[in-house]
Amino acid sequence: MSATTAAQTLLSIPLDYRSQVWCRANLPYPPAPQLPIPAVVDILTKASQALPQITFSWTLVDQPNDGTLFLAWQAPTLPCPPDGMHFMSNERVFNIEVTGKVLEIHEAKHGFFPLSEPKTVHSRFRYRLLGIGFDNYWLIHYIHAPENDSVPANISIAKPPQIRQYPLPDIRTPPFLLREQRTPAANVSVDTPMNEASVSSATSQLRARSRTPSTANAAAPSGNVPPNQVPDPSVKTTIQNGVTPPIAPEDLEIEKGDIMDKLTPQQICTARFVRNTEWMSQILLTLQAAKDIEPPTVFDTKKSLEEFSNEVKEKKAQLVKQDEEYQRLQGELTYTNTISEKLKECSNMDSWEDYQKVVSSLNEFAQAKIVPWERVLHRPSST
Repeated sequence: MSATTAAQTLLSIPLDYRSQVWCRANLPYPPAPQLPIPAVVDILTKASQALPQITFSWTLVDQPNDGTLFLAWQAPTLPCPPDGMHFMSNERVFNIEVTGKVLEIHEAKHGFFPLSEPKTVHSRFRYRLLGIGFDNYWLIHYIHAPENDSVPANISIAKPPQIRQYPLPDIRTPPFLLREQRTPAANVSVDTPMNEASVSSATSQLRARSRTPSTANAAAPSGNVPPNQVPDPSVKTTIQNGVTPPIAPEDLEIEKGDIMDKLTPQQICTARFVRNTEWMSQILLTLQAAKDIEPPTVFDTKKSLEEFSNEVKEKKAQLVKQDEEYQRLQGELTYTNTISEKLKECSNMDSWEDYQKVVSSLNEFAQAKIVPWERVLHRPSST
């Protein structure tokens, strides 16, 4: 339901700005002029543990100050939303391993604001942790670039090539959760780097909960476990590098099975259709929601048999009138064409006899007497 709420909230934003908003976490990170790599890993690790407590909002990001730091959700296949900054070089991507975790870094150098800066004086870093089920969450950091690495700004070759249209609207949607909380989580702070005291405190709380006979808190033992076997609640949660796994895979399977038992085939088909439509929207870089796609209807409103019969009679009467009008116009067209053909015969007259034949034919067809022009001119006027 959380992902559905996020999608529905996105639809409340004007269509022109749906591709420009960020799904940004409502966390007040303090400005950080520089951020060491171990601190980045600690912040992302703590955010992954406290994710059910973190709310997000769709909002615009424009010309952030140096040192700005925030957490955001974004699918890796989609381009980075605009932030008002342009870059003279392509984004560089590389991975490093820190304390047993793989950190992916996206570095965009030579950034500048096109309306106020003639040189590149900014850099943007995007970080994410791989392999812990947290791949769609990024830590965004803006820093002031070194002076010796600055180059002249040229908007004609910068990326992105288009300049934002100002003024921007004030867009900020109500907060929502991207992952619902299943069990009471430990109060883990996410705005400062982790220390040994916080790690030991969270570990002790998780170990205490693992002793209770609950399948939601019990961790799976090592090795392959049959699907019908319930994990032993006496097994303690294993901790690697001071980090506990957020949710065991078996817990997800159990919860998914309970939900599937309560769904009807129609609900399952509808959910699959919505999911596939949203996936295709991401592939085609559109934000069209599935609920906006409406199938065509045969009738605008439901009508009774009597109303439908009366409407059919009216339509038939209209068709009869239209047919009569068509026949009338067709007769007028035929009459006009015949008159035109007979008048063309006047060009072939060579004698008075031919003239008399043409006039007689016209009088007979038009049922009127044709009077020569000379006689009309000499007719005496009535007094």
